[in-house]
Parts: sequence; structure tokens; C-alpha cells
Amino acid sequence: MSDTTRWFAGLAVSADLRWAEAAVVQIHGRGEELQLAQWATRADALPAGPRPGSRVWPTGMELAQFRELANVWTQHLLRLLRQAMDEIGASWHEVICVGLLEPWWVWASLSEGGFGFAWPLAPWLAEFTGWSVAHGFAWRDVAAGGHTRDVTAAADWLLFRSEQEPRLVIHLGEEVLLHYLTPCANWLTIRGVTVMPSLAALDRLTAMLMGRPDASDRSGHLAVQGRLIPDLLARWSVHPSLLSQQLRPPTPLLLDTSWARATCDLAEQRRWQPLDVLCTTCHWLAQNLAGAFAHLQLSDKTVRIIVSGLGCRNGFLWQLLQDKLRPNPIHRSDDFGVTAEACQAVRAALLAALLLDQVPASVPQASGCSGVRLLGQWTPGSLSNWSRCLHWMTTGRELAIWEEG
Repeated sequence: MSDTTRWFAGLAVSADLRWAEAAVVQIHGRGEELQLAQWATRADALPAGPRPGSRVWPTGMELAQFRELANVWTQHLLRLLRQAMDEIGASWHEVICVGLLEPWWVWASLSEGGFGFAWPLAPWLAEFTGWSVAHGFAWRDVAAGGHTRDVTAAADWLLFRSEQEPRLVIHLGEEVLLHYLTPCANWLTIRGVTVMPSLAALDRLTAMLMGRPDASDRSGHLAVQGRLIPDLLARWSVHPSLLSQQLRPPTPLLLDTSWARATCDLAEQRRWQPLDVLCTTCHWLAQNLAGAFAHLQLSDKTVRIIVSGLGCRNGFLWQLLQDKLRPNPIHRSDDFGVTAEACQAVRAALLAALLLDQVPASVPQASGCSGVRLLGQWTPGSLSNWSRCLHWMTTGRELAIWEEG
């Protein structure tokens, strides 16, 4: 085996604390030459916990309750990771470190200027496994002027780039991200944009319209039963946040609980049916995705589109996308070997590898930051594992002999 062949683990938790992803990947090379040799993934719903509609931190939670939730969620992530490792035949001791894309909470409603923090799951992972955890990838990018938490553009380039054709990667998740990959270039040429509404916004709207906090329409089975409301679509099409994107770099529209409540109030006044509102919301997202092509100045009808995230399992939304984006060929990321539901975990593993190799992974044209930055921070694991990571970062090679502490 090459001295630049390494095993990494990747974990991701959705912002609404509903979905968990795990991946174990074998990587050849280092830095911009990273290549995935083999990988296995698992994804599943996260055990129940506090899931407020606006992702506001439950201030009444005691420390003991938080500790118990962190334990449960971490054990669930590790169960998924063990299943992936068993599938591929990787040893726990072969993994050099783990990358984590953690969920965020906000202290107040986003419309009231609430500030976000990441759930501190990294210490629990380091404690339970002895692995060093690379996480917090968005913070340095935000500090450098980034206007989104879009830090996965470099990982998309490593996963989906082609030397023969241009490709557009769409991630349909809590945030809807587009990354345009040109052939025969490095990831600094990626152009990116964030599109609204996100799946998180759709979930909040569905929960309010249906009157159930746990209601969701991830499969599209509710929206497909409704009809388009032209008046509502016209209102959303001239939303101030959409128009402002013509004057400055694109920023995500943070559609929180107040937006969902205002939409429900308007629907009640106009006597619009809930299913019709959901149908119109999916049409709005598909329309905005098509409009993002113009923002990215994509006129080539041969651009291959690759879609990841839970949203590509929404049959109704998928049909709308095919109608809006044709004649461009559109594929799920499964067609390229990466399961759509667990693609974020694979991206997390790649971001950990780039941090270990000390290669800047920020992409200014995707996130809006002022320049390239080294992304992520470390939560050290056991002394032996942290020594192993430090040895790689200082010498660029593995220790000859190491033991787990």
C-alpha cells in the first residue's frame, strides 16, 4: 500500500437534527491530488431530541439533558459508522481521523438577528473513539467575509470533477447549494450560489400547514397532490432577497418560522389549501434553481448536472427539476458511486483530509470569503492518535509504529 494511502471517517448531522450520515473512505494521494479509492456509507434518521421549528436553542434544557442527548446522538453516528466499516472491511485502527459537519443552533429567531453556533459533538466523538476530530469548517470562512456556510465546494471538485466536460453539482439539503465545475482546472475556479427555499424551510412550512411539529414532505407525496397557486408564486418571485442578489453576491434567504407563519396566515386569508401551498413552494424552488443557471452564466446545454442530498428523493421536486433543466442531463450522485443521502459525510471526510494535509479548502467564488483559507479546527483524540495526526502534518507521512492509547 502507498505511503499516501489513508483511511478517513466522515460524519454529518442535518441542521434540523433529523438525519445522520456516516462514511468511511480510503484516499490515495494528498492535497489537490486526493482521489477516493473505495468507500462505504450509511444514513438514517437521528433519534428523537429537541427539534424546534426555527432551530432555536431550547433554553430550558439542563446540562444533564444535553449530555444525554449528545451521548445518544454520538452513539447513533458511531453505529452507522461501524456498519459502513463492516461493509468495506476497514479496521477501526486504520482510520487516522474523522471529519464532522455538525448541526447548528441559533439563540433567537433568524429574522430577529439570531446568531448561530455548532452543536459541540466533536468532544463526545473524540472521547468515545480516541480519534482526533476535524470540524468547525465554516468558522474561518465566515470570519473572512463568507456569507454562507458553503464550505464543500472543494470536496465536490474532488468527488465529481471531469477532465472532459463541465459539471454542475446541486446539493438539495438544509441549504440548497450549486457548484459549477469546469474541466481541467483547480477548485478555485468553481462558481457557486445558494438557492432558496431550502429543505429546512420546506419542513418548517409543512409542519405549520399540517399542524404537526413532526410533519414533513421529503418524499413530495403531499405537494404532488396540490395545484400551483400563480398569485403566491408571483409574490415569492419578487421577494426582496431575490432582487438584492442582482446587486451583491448571492446570499441565502433564511426562511425561518416567521416566514412560515406569515405564509400560513396568508393562506388562511386567501383560503388556499395547504397542499396547494406546498405544491407552489416546490415550483418556486425549481424555478429558482433554473434561474441560478443565469446567475452562473451557464448557457451550455451539455453541462452534466449531479444532484445529492435528501431532496433528490422527492419525486415531485425531481420531476420539476427535470422539466426546468432539460435538455441538460441530470443524475443523482448515486450514479457516480456516492449515495445521495450520505454525500455530506463523504464531503466531511475529504475536508478532514485537506485539513490534515494543510491545504486551504475555501473557495471565494462559492462562499464569498475574501481569500483562500485553511478550514477547520481540531479536537484532539487520544495521545497516540493525536501524535499520529501531528506526525503526518509535520512530516507528510505515517508513523512507522503507533498504538492506540
